[in-house]
Amino acid sequence: GESPETLFAALTNQPSLFVELLGTMYRRTDEREKPARELTQQENNRSELARQLLDGWRVLPGTQPDGSIAESVLRNWTEGVREEAKVQKYEDVADYRMGELFAHAPAEADGVWPCVPVRRIVEDWKSERLESGISCERFNEYQPGSLTKPTTEKTWDELVQKHREDANALAGRWPRTAALLRELAASYDGTARRHKRDSFHDD
Repeated sequence: GESPETLFAALTNQPSLFVELLGTMYRRTDEREKPARELTQQENNRSELARQLLDGWRVLPGTQPDGSIAESVLRNWTEGVREEAKVQKYEDVADYRMGELFAHAPAEADGVWPCVPVRRIVEDWKSERLESGISCERFNEYQPGSLTKPTTEKTWDELVQKHREDANALAGRWPRTAALLRELAASYDGTARRHKRDSFHDD
């Protein structure tokens, strides 16, 4: 089989491949009411490989050598995915899975997350599925002590503060993005309180 790097490069260049992989993992929107048929072992294997590939893909299309994102490249890719997903009847899962990818977007040069190309898509699309994908993946992957994604914020409280500060910085011009960051801060805050309560009971 192809190496993950080769497949990641293909995904970056072919929005249709992204949707093709979704098709091995999810049922079409027009088929979800029908009883699910039993998958063959081969279909199960393909679905699992697709899941592992998409879960492992962290570099957004349009990423430049310096880590910034070329907005036109990202925008063309996402719109290509959406067009194909509409034809193939996977719009909702395509938005959610693109959101998961966006969770790994870089910050802007001033340190405020996420970068402008992602903010603009969030504001333009107004897609709850996309935003849900960003929030869930961001929360699950960016945590104190995470081995896969070491964060500069070393405690839950620092993650709360970081996302609150970024939300405040974006509130005027990027309201949907700011709301998403406020929700993330609230999730981190709930976890921070739980950890404090648990450690208090452990003493």
